[in-house]
Amino acid sequence: MSKPARAVILDAGRQLFRPEAVVRVFDAICAAYGGRPYHGPAHLVALIRGWERIRGRLRNPDAVLLAILLHDYVYNAKAAHGDNENASAAACLGLAESLLDSSLAPVAAEMIRATAGHRSDDPDTRHLLDLDLAILAAAPAEFDAFDRGVRVEYAHVSDTDWRVGRAAVLGGFLGRERIFLTDAFAECEAPARANIARLLESLAP
Repeated sequence: MSKPARAVILDAGRQLFRPEAVVRVFDAICAAYGGRPYHGPAHLVALIRGWERIRGRLRNPDAVLLAILLHDYVYNAKAAHGDNENASAAACLGLAESLLDSSLAPVAAEMIRATAGHRSDDPDTRHLLDLDLAILAAAPAEFDAFDRGVRVEYAHVSDTDWRVGRAAVLGGFLGRERIFLTDAFAECEAPARANIARLLESLAP
């Protein structure tokens, strides 16, 4: 992990965790996210930076920041749908006593569970989900790098099954009335749809 990434994540942890627990939790987060081509430290940093931009829109910004830090804490590409999110939520609850405000843990855990389906009626959770999907609206080269990274994480999946599965996931987003659920990310809608449509075309047999 780069020094800048470590600094951003550590600073976020200091805002949430008791001083005596910060280093322990930080080390656990670094170990959990390390080595992943996409769902790793750079992804965390991108979400933290996004959170900094929109925190004024949030009712409970600390809960959203906690959910960001732990939303992919458990990430097994071979797990069944929802298992990673439930396990990450459980890890969040397990850290409750390490928090400056233990009441944040159950709120953040519910947000983490919502990332399994990327749907929610809760305004703060919607902002978290939009932050998580913001990469879909990235410049084409960055979007393509993201897609390559996810493919590496699913290296155990055959090319045929990858094409089918990836098309189903991204096509599901494209089929929604709105990919992004909040006004803060309204400008992401068009570029995200363009990126997804381009990728779906490349995935076609």
